[in-house]
Amino acid sequence: MITKSPEERKGNIDRVHKASLSSSVKKLFFDVQEDEYFIFGHTHKLFLENNSKVANSGSWVKDAERHNTYIKIKNQQVELKDYQ
Repeated sequence: MITKSPEERKGNIDRVHKASLSSSVKKLFFDVQEDEYFIFGHTHKLFLENNSKVANSGSWVKDAERHNTYIKIKNQQVELKDYQ
């Protein structure tokens, strides 16, 4: 059961984003090696940090600032894309 307001939960999403940038967090909790990308979603917060090798696929929810987004990986290049 969700007991916190959307505003309170948004703060948690910001903490997830910040933690995902840490190479030690990625290694400890997800066994992501330094040369690998950590790609996740479901937070509705789109971002791509190539220096930290972290990406979040964003949101399909229409009330999000930017929606219908996905991640494309081709030839070891990671890109954020908009579904048309």
